[in-house]
Amino acid sequence: MKLNDFMSITELARLTGRTRPTLYKYVRDYEDGNYDDIPYTFLILMQMAEKPDVSRSELVEYCDKHYAKKTDKSPALRELIDFITNNCDKLDLKKIKEMIEKEIDE
Repeated sequence: MKLNDFMSITELARLTGRTRPTLYKYVRDYEDGNYDDIPYTFLILMQMAEKPDVSRSELVEYCDKHYAKKTDKSPALRELIDFITNNCDKLDLKKIKEMIEKEIDE
C-alpha cells in the first residue's frame, strides 16, 4: 500500500504541518527512489505505509508523535523546530539527537 491509500494529501498536510506541494514532492521522490531529498521522519512514514499490517491509526499516531504542528501551544518548541529545519545542513543532527536523549535519560 501507499501512504495516500490511507489519507489524502490535505489530511497529511494537516497532520505534518507541511504544505501540499512539499508533500507531493516527497511522494514523487519516494516513488522515484530519490530518498536523499526526503526528511527522515517522512521517509519512515512512507515505509510504514507499505507494511501489510499497518493501520491508518498507527500512521496518524506516528504523525502526532513526530511532527510539531503550527497549532502546538509551545512557541519555544515551534521556534526550535523551525531553527533546526532551517539550519539542518549546518548542524550535526546526530550529535544533537544524542544530547537530547542524554538530557531525557538524566
